[in-house]
Amino acid sequence: MFLEGLQSYFPKVHRLLTNLTRILQNTPGLQLKHNFPGSCFAASQYNFTNAATGNHIDLMNGFFLCCAIWNGGKFNPKLGGHLILWSLGIVVEFLPSASIIVPSASVVHGNIPIQSDEHRHSVTFFTAAGILQWYFNNFMNDNEFVAKASLSELAAWRAYKQDLWKLGMKMLCDE
Repeated sequence: MFLEGLQSYFPKVHRLLTNLTRILQNTPGLQLKHNFPGSCFAASQYNFTNAATGNHIDLMNGFFLCCAIWNGGKFNPKLGGHLILWSLGIVVEFLPSASIIVPSASVVHGNIPIQSDEHRHSVTFFTAAGILQWYFNNFMNDNEFVAKASLSELAAWRAYKQDLWKLGMKMLCDE
């Protein structure tokens, strides 16, 4: 399955998401269902018919997490459906049945429309940053954690938040 690409190219991110998924599925009181066997992602979104997006950044996703996008349908990829990674200056001829892994919270991206008589579908797999925050805050959102934390916990939490970008860079680097 194409979702294995994350494990190949970003093994630390894959391990983090896989472990997080297992922990959450085994947490008493949570009734979670895995969306796809073998997927480390917490969520998926389906786009049908003439799927196209304007330029955007997925700000709700973890900034160092990647999303996986599967592209489908019947269209001429030379005439439309290109994936544009604006922040990187890259245009990808995104073929039907192809997939790609994109750091969607840190790279401005979008795709161009297809021809009017064609069809393009996509499935995007992702994990929202809030899930990681909730887990690392001992199953609380940031506001709840700040309200309940001791002074030492709060100091450690603030240091962690300030250095989170360093963790993100380590997660994206090869082992």
